[in-house]
Amino acid sequence: MKSQKSATSELISFFRECYSLMKEKDISEFSFEKSGIKISIKRALASHDLPRLLSESIPVKRVLTRPVKAQTPSAAVAEEKVLKTIKSPLAGIFYNAASPNSKPFINPPCNVSKGETLSIVEAMKVMNEIESPSNCRILRILAKNAELVQKSDDLFEIE
Repeated sequence: MKSQKSATSELISFFRECYSLMKEKDISEFSFEKSGIKISIKRALASHDLPRLLSESIPVKRVLTRPVKAQTPSAAVAEEKVLKTIKSPLAGIFYNAASPNSKPFINPPCNVSKGETLSIVEAMKVMNEIESPSNCRILRILAKNAELVQKSDDLFEIE
């Protein structure tokens, strides 16, 4: 069984590597859960503050009753794939077709061209077409048809 100090060092090392990956990929929030351990990291601090905070002694309260093997960041990334998404430019009602009787604009997974209409967001009775920002592959639709989306909500998962 590892000592509490060793387990704490592994956790801090894991946090550092997660934060570095978040910074590199410009991700502001990261959550991870496995075997009863939940980790949530948000980059709300100035980028120069976190390394200083992690180098200081951080008290860690151990709440697990069994030893936990720290997972390497590469394994965490393999389990938690970072998604590329197309976000909503405004708040409104999301529609994946031009009308209730029309077929959907896209049927994922599919390839789309830059400027191709992917969906509509209705805001203040105005139908706003959401177009593909580039040539890409739509893997799935993340928003639900005829439901409210907020500005910057993820609408589509792409690669």
